[in-house]
Amino acid sequence: MATLTQPLAVQENCATRADLAHALNQVLSDTFTLYLMSRNFHWNIAGPRHQTLHRLFEEHYRELSEALDEIAARIRAMGSRAAATYSEYQSLSTIAEANPAMDAAAMVCHAGVGHHQTVKAIRAALVLAHALRDVTTEDLLSELIGLHEKCARELGGTFVAN
Repeated sequence: MATLTQPLAVQENCATRADLAHALNQVLSDTFTLYLMSRNFHWNIAGPRHQTLHRLFEEHYRELSEALDEIAARIRAMGSRAAATYSEYQSLSTIAEANPAMDAAAMVCHAGVGHHQTVKAIRAALVLAHALRDVTTEDLLSELIGLHEKCARELGGTFVAN
């Protein structure tokens, strides 16, 4: 009988479950990188579209903050450790750090690219979750894809699924 302190069983194959946890930590790291980037851009945006972009980046970092908790909670529910240090995020993230001297157009473009890259990481994790028949993780990842597609669209990009 399972107790509340035991991790949820995704599948008996620990290596595959570990692969999924690693993929989720990559998604967590990309999401944290986008969160930090959105905060940076919110604080430092300048130019004629300042007010609009300032509000948009604030909306994005708030949504990303909620997503971070959901991803980390899922990793922990699977019995794994959620990445939680800058060095872990840097080593796992696929998103390049923003140049501090970016103008507004470069910020918007860089954030849009980051959302696209994060969707790629989410899709890789989704394949693993599907193979494990982990519908809870599949649902979470599907919601995250929707969030990142929305953010990319709001930044003015057209979303191209890869």
